[in-house]
Amino acid sequence: MVKIITFVPEFNPNQKPKMKKVLSMILFAGMLSMTACGPSAEEKAAQEKQKQDSIAAADAAKKAAEEAAKQDSIAKAKQKEDSIKGMKGGSNSGGGVTPGGTTPKGADPKAPATPPKNLKDAMTKPK
Repeated sequence: MVKIITFVPEFNPNQKPKMKKVLSMILFAGMLSMTACGPSAEEKAAQEKQKQDSIAAADAAKKAAEEAAKQDSIAKAKQKEDSIKGMKGGSNSGGGVTPGGTTPKGADPKAPATPPKNLKDAMTKPK
């Protein structure tokens, strides 16, 4: 009699699947080992300390930014107030401000600005 060779395993319903048991045992052991390898108490404390330090640093940066904004707004208000005072005070003297709105380098801001007498004086640099 001739036997035909096939690559399909023979099916026996009475045989219990051994490979499934082994695979399920390996998976179960792997899951247990993963849950058992959590952070220690020291690592948890270090993480909590790092979190608190981060919060403190963020709060300090926020307070510094608020203080800087406050100082900046005070400086702008003072500059605006000085500008208004400069415009109101002494219309004949000019208040030391040139028509362009700035004080020339090296000039006394309180001294009245005098226009040049001729074109040659206007073209030369002040000493």
